[in-house]
Amino acid sequence: MLMQIKTGQLLRATENTGCLNCSANHTCLTKDMSTEEVSHFSKIIDYQKIIKKGHQLYHAGSKFDHIHIVKYGILKSSITNTNGQEHLVGFHTPGNCMGTDGISAKSHITDSKAIIDSVVCSIPFSKIIQLISCSNKLKNNFIIKLSDEISRANQNILMISKMNADERLIYFIKNILINQILGKKTQASITIPMTRNEIGQWIGVSQETISRSFASLTKLGFLEVNGKKLELTNISEFI
Repeated sequence: MLMQIKTGQLLRATENTGCLNCSANHTCLTKDMSTEEVSHFSKIIDYQKIIKKGHQLYHAGSKFDHIHIVKYGILKSSITNTNGQEHLVGFHTPGNCMGTDGISAKSHITDSKAIIDSVVCSIPFSKIIQLISCSNKLKNNFIIKLSDEISRANQNILMISKMNADERLIYFIKNILINQILGKKTQASITIPMTRNEIGQWIGVSQETISRSFASLTKLGFLEVNGKKLELTNISEFI
């Protein structure tokens, strides 16, 4: 179950224990790399940073020079239009890369903010490029990460264009809460770290529609919801 991260946990998460002992190394850029390759990768990490809930990692228009890897917690990325309306484009969990939106223009086009207290490892992009020339595994992992981002974006477009509100909420529970946050470990009880508004922004419906969809899925016997606590009463629907 997801819980609010305590200060002690955040401090331990920033300890320089090296990538080999990191709890996120099975989903990070170091996945399946040799011990020697992981050691080289650890040395190019510029710094680890605590991002408190509600605080930004970077903002639209800021200079791009680092790739950030989520070590602990959950962050979101969003775009704000000229009318000041925020559109949420992604959630980022341990092992996810952030900041790739700035590679082309050398500046970020999204805002990034922590949903819960989080820790990121920040690596100069120039050093990643240098190391890629010496490590085929790192190169492949980085390409896969970029490909995964494109794939998720395409899936989200399809979701918004083809699914009704109830189907979108099931998609969110399955793909964000279970697959991404829990690492595909289905469990009956889940604490939802996002607000109803954030969920609505991501699946493209209003906060009121989210509430109606939760009520609809509860009536169908799929789940029960109490505040941020979600009980999956019919887990087979989400596998």
